[in-house]
Amino acid sequence: MIYRTREGIEYDLSVLNPEERYVLEGFKEAFLEVQSWISFHNRFALAVEGLSKKARSEKWQEHPLYIVWSDMIGAVGIRKGEMRGERRELSDLFINSKRTRT
Repeated sequence: MIYRTREGIEYDLSVLNPEERYVLEGFKEAFLEVQSWISFHNRFALAVEGLSKKARSEKWQEHPLYIVWSDMIGAVGIRKGEMRGERRELSDLFINSKRTRT
């Protein structure tokens, strides 16, 4: 699976381990149910920081899980009218490896 940021940068998520993939699936569920970007941020902040630091101690903010989480905070904010920008759906964010949207 590939994640496409609002800037159009794509990240290969096949590098995530099972624990990271579990958190990623939580992102997808929360994207549709949270009431604000702050709720999305707070729900995952500790897990994302912990897993990202565990995988890349000094460059943890370059970890794909952190990048996806950060980008999705903005996507939730736009979706809820709290931020400006182009509205994106989950199918715009996640693309399977055969280049079709999920």
